[in-house]
Amino acid sequence: MAASALLRFRMSIRRFPLDALLLVSLFMVLLPGAGLVLLDLIPLKPQLDFATYYLAAQALNAGRSPYDATVIEGLAQQAGVPHAAYLYPPLFAAVLRPLALLPFPLANALWLIFNLALFLLGVLLLSRLLALPRRWLPLLLLGSLLVPALHHTLELG
Repeated sequence: MAASALLRFRMSIRRFPLDALLLVSLFMVLLPGAGLVLLDLIPLKPQLDFATYYLAAQALNAGRSPYDATVIEGLAQQAGVPHAAYLYPPLFAAVLRPLALLPFPLANALWLIFNLALFLLGVLLLSRLLALPRRWLPLLLLGSLLVPALHHTLELG
């Protein structure tokens, strides 16, 4: 079934060379976006959202409220990380308590790796759902890096 879809796609490109040219042009225009994603993530900067979760979990570990601005400010200064007000349910901070036992740079890197693993799993599941050939997986991965929502999610944590 997937082979016949690929054959139809190839035939449509042959019949409509302008469409193929537009597709290649679009890809070339969007390709620098993938490079920008990598430049934003390497070297890994503190992820603002994750820093907020991390500090809230640290507050819980210390028996303090994650909603107390003075507590979070003190923890942020100790860890040397940016922060924002924690606005989420306490359960989320409680789930991240084990990560808050680690130094922030290590926890930050592990959180990014976890997010990338979930992204990869999502792309794999999407390719299976769409019954795409395995050779399309790199194209799907690269194309998905161009999606601004993914970029912001990885950047903010």
